[in-house]
Amino acid sequence: MLVYKYLHPHRIEVLQRGLIRFTQPAALNDPFEIMPNLHKIRQYYADQTKNLTRGMDPFSIVLADFTTQINISKTFGRWQADNASELAFLSLSKNRNNLLMWSHYCNSHRGFVVGFDSSHPFFSALQAEKKSILREVRYRSDRPIAPTPGGQWPDWTDFVMVKSAHWSYEEELRLIANPSGADEAELGPDGHAIYLFKFAAESVREVILGHRILKKDHDEIRRIVDDKYEDVKMFKTALSETKYDMNVFPLSS
Repeated sequence: MLVYKYLHPHRIEVLQRGLIRFTQPAALNDPFEIMPNLHKIRQYYADQTKNLTRGMDPFSIVLADFTTQINISKTFGRWQADNASELAFLSLSKNRNNLLMWSHYCNSHRGFVVGFDSSHPFFSALQAEKKSILREVRYRSDRPIAPTPGGQWPDWTDFVMVKSAHWSYEEELRLIANPSGADEAELGPDGHAIYLFKFAAESVREVILGHRILKKDHDEIRRIVDDKYEDVKMFKTALSETKYDMNVFPLSS
């Protein structure tokens, strides 16, 4: 199966250098990344606080409950930050021709899409303490629930492989990596570290150019593919004449 990465035209260096970014949760565009539903644990501690403050004056009871809830927020805030610092995601799609993704991630169709072979070891081989295998994101309406103390935690993948059903159009698959295993790291303009992992040239099977791509970018990508990637098929998109859709057609040699 081929899986696809939508890229801004400024990311031509991905093909040039053979390095691709794995992004930490705090730098992703979904604010709910690895954020569990705290309702159950909040209710548990509210009940505990109520039992401990029974017989106290009303002000002390309210203050104790408020303090408890603030501490829960701080504790899980630290938990989220600690986990986020140890995780980085590579997000891919099953679909090479999603109109919204071409608009959102490819600078309004001026970018390009790289198609990877998901059976290549980069995606299919587990590397202990460095990188997972490629897995499908699951979409739900409700956030995974953080259990009460003593309760059984759900599979950890519930927190990193579950997203809102609003995102289902992306048909996302993910690789999860430890940032410490990155081949290169640099500081991004937004202050977030950029973790780069090297992929093998033979894992690339397709490159699709957006219908608004600039000629200089078109020519540069063709040159790189010709120089560095064997047996890679190149395509370009065009507006459909009958539907709100893009046609994908092969580029001549």
